[in-house]
Amino acid sequence: MGDFGVTTEQSVAWRSIAKIKDEEFELLLSEGERLDTQDKMLDFNRRGMLRKGEGFVYVVECAGYYKIGKSTKPIKRLNTMRSNNPLDINVIITEKFVDYGEIEKYLHKRYKGKLHRQEWYEFNKQDVEDIRNYIKDKKR
Repeated sequence: MGDFGVTTEQSVAWRSIAKIKDEEFELLLSEGERLDTQDKMLDFNRRGMLRKGEGFVYVVECAGYYKIGKSTKPIKRLNTMRSNNPLDINVIITEKFVDYGEIEKYLHKRYKGKLHRQEWYEFNKQDVEDIRNYIKDKKR
């Protein structure tokens, strides 16, 4: 086990998904992300590819604003967001779906009134909890 509580195999898997350097890998593994995202990413890596139409829906937070997004390469997407932003970006939700595009589209429509600027939203705690519950229900 390394400093972040992941095995060497897991560490190699994460790096291979994101194609990132050791120093960048340490920055990527913050406590909150590691707990909720690690197993999903490793599952993605073991399979080697996603099925047609399959991808991830995510919610990230930065300076009190939230972004709802989708990606077939969520670690790469997170790295891109972080490289273009001097503030911390925290992963709130990451979940894999077959119909990930439709789920993201629904969430964008549902929270249109909370849009702050471009793709960033102003959510309160209840909004985040509602999104978590919606995601949980869609996984059933």
